[in-house]
Amino acid sequence: MCDPSRLCRWLAMIAALDNDPPANTDPFGEGADRVAVVAALRAKLDGDVPDLRSCSLAALARLGALDLATRTRLVVALDDADPDIRGHAAMAAGTLVLDDAVEALVARMKGDPDGEVRIHATVALGAIAAPRSLPALVDCLSHEGYPALDNPVDDDEFMASWEVEAQALKALGKIGGMRALPALLAVVEDPELDDLQELAIQALARLDGEAARQAVLTRLGGEDARARRRAARALVQLPEIAAGGGRLAPDLAALIPQLLDDHDPLVRIGVIRALGACGNRDYIVPLVGLLVSRDTEVREAVVAVLMQRGDAALEPRLLELLAFRDEQVRQAVVRVLARIGGSTSVVPLAALLDGAGGELQRDVVRALSAIGEPGAERELLACLADSDADIYVRAEALTALHPGDGEDNAARSALFAAIGDSDERICHAAATTLANFDSAAVITRLIEVLAVGGQTQEAPVPEGTVLPPEIVDWVRDSAAADPATSTLAAMLAAEPEGLAGASEPDAEDGEAPARVVAAKLLGLLGTADSRVPPALIAAAGTGFPDLRAQALATLAGFEDVGAVAAVVAGLAADQPAIRLAALATAETYAATAETVAGASALLDDSDVDIRSRAVRFLVHCGGEVADKALLHGLNDAETDVCREALRGLTAECFGDPQRDATLALLFRPDASLVRDVIAALRRVADGRSVVRLMHILSQSECIALHGICIDSLAGILAPGVDGTSEVA
Repeated sequence: MCDPSRLCRWLAMIAALDNDPPANTDPFGEGADRVAVVAALRAKLDGDVPDLRSCSLAALARLGALDLATRTRLVVALDDADPDIRGHAAMAAGTLVLDDAVEALVARMKGDPDGEVRIHATVALGAIAAPRSLPALVDCLSHEGYPALDNPVDDDEFMASWEVEAQALKALGKIGGMRALPALLAVVEDPELDDLQELAIQALARLDGEAARQAVLTRLGGEDARARRRAARALVQLPEIAAGGGRLAPDLAALIPQLLDDHDPLVRIGVIRALGACGNRDYIVPLVGLLVSRDTEVREAVVAVLMQRGDAALEPRLLELLAFRDEQVRQAVVRVLARIGGSTSVVPLAALLDGAGGELQRDVVRALSAIGEPGAERELLACLADSDADIYVRAEALTALHPGDGEDNAARSALFAAIGDSDERICHAAATTLANFDSAAVITRLIEVLAVGGQTQEAPVPEGTVLPPEIVDWVRDSAAADPATSTLAAMLAAEPEGLAGASEPDAEDGEAPARVVAAKLLGLLGTADSRVPPALIAAAGTGFPDLRAQALATLAGFEDVGAVAAVVAGLAADQPAIRLAALATAETYAATAETVAGASALLDDSDVDIRSRAVRFLVHCGGEVADKALLHGLNDAETDVCREALRGLTAECFGDPQRDATLALLFRPDASLVRDVIAALRRVADGRSVVRLMHILSQSECIALHGICIDSLAGILAPGVDGTSEVA
């Protein structure tokens, strides 16, 4: 066995053997590297270490190795004395869709003494889906999965034969062919096989034949409740429905009214989903009436279908259903109306806000926001004035507002007032909404808030604004209208001269949440406004850590050379949040000697996140700076920093030192970076690393590392991109 502590010396020795790059350095093609790796893995199958043999089988499957020698060896492995090898060989055959292995897999399914192997073999037969395996699968069903071969351990109730039979049913459904019909019907009709009948009816529905179709419809219209439920769930598998967009055959169409009125909600749900999959409007319209169902799951199934369709022709009928007293019914209708987005829904929806419960109120304001048409301002302003309103309702209400151009500016006033709110959700909703109508005014307001913070929360009513008297009276007469919690009440309570002579706030007030929110929103809404960068640079120079950090982070969206000095100062700040924000923003600007020096010093920062971000920024700078930063990051003691360096590796900055450090990470005792190293080596397409791993794989004294080498070679050379080779 190889002592991991000797790894660095071992890698140095391997490096000495590999002074020249191999002739073929493209590990993605069918060149010498890949052929040699496949041959080496195939040779491992003849070894005496079971784990390495199993690992090699999985690796060959990932590599998509379909050469004759490998195919032959995999078939031989299906007859191995070790059940683990037989099981892994069966899985590999299924992954490779190895037609050569069908007969050997059938033999394993029918007679292997190990239940897991029989299961894997049956799954593989389904993956290969060879028509010639159909008789064997039918035989498997007729023999109930060969229970005589089961060998329960410690009275375990699980019997492999049940899973074998279930997988055989799935395979038959995938292969198709009417030869499977008798076996499937036998399962469906056998009361002793109740636990398999769901799979059997699903397989029946997928068969493309009238006899199979009639078998499903017979059970759909029968008296057996469980059979009817299973058939309803299988409806979506029928070819005439799965194809979508067609009309149902007369015999099935005749059953639909009866089934939609079935006393079993699961039957109704199955039919609803099938009608949605069919996609024909003639079958969708009648579903609207089911929105009044008392069964929540039925109602949700209807909502899912109607929202998928978004048919405007349904709007009149849906508006009628808003008269139902049941709030859950109203909620369902409101969600569908939001998806349709018709302007005629605005007034009826707004009327629901008066006296609505919290959940209905939230759905209504979301719907009004989604529709995006004016007409509900009075009701939305009342919501804003209600101190008991949910914060999400208030935010959505602001999003749904449409400020008037002159005759009705109450909505505009409410939006201006909310831009100074200390809650980010409220401020964001108000600013983004008003920006759609008057972006310059919003930027002015945000810069104002950024400069003076908490003192801007009570915004002056713009000149000429007159709130509707009934709204003013309602707010002032309401005991619940508390200026501390109500945006509109705060607006009405504000003194017009509140901002006159405003000065820089005291230290305890200077970092009001509203200032931080304003800095963030300026990055979202003010990227085209030349007034914004100077305001952010000024905020980045204050003594308030959160405000400085947010202002620096927002400057990343601009390219103002005046920000470089603020970034350099941020890199040297005492607070980690400011240093981190400065690093993130530094990536926006061309590297300067000052930013490179500041970031290089942070490679040894005590904060892991800052070290990781410093590596990222310096890699962004390129050249020798990137080379040094990558090597520093690869040798960091913290996994997250190493992972960031691995993400930054490219073929251009992958010299011998980086290669040695990367391979050393592959063999860390905790194996925490294996996937990341594989992804990096795959990305840089480094043939020399492949050669080194092959060298290690050939050395018997380092057998403890062979498993990692096998997995790594498969990940580096596997065709396409799979989850295993991606950086976590």
